[in-house]
Amino acid sequence: MGGRSYGSACDYRVFVGLGAAAGIEDVEVRWPSGTVDKIDSLAAGSAYTVKEGSGIAGSKAFHR
Repeated sequence: MGGRSYGSACDYRVFVGLGAAAGIEDVEVRWPSGTVDKIDSLAAGSAYTVKEGSGIAGSKAFHR
């Protein structure tokens, strides 16, 4: 949460490098509220939107 001030921006995205892996078996997201979301089987090469308490809220192909 650091680095916030007038006229600044905060990027909430998290980038995970997978190397040659085709995907991720499972991910655990721990939210500031204490809620924990467990998400299974994420494919490499996609950007996912995760909503607290609901899991995956959307996804799209990620292009460099």
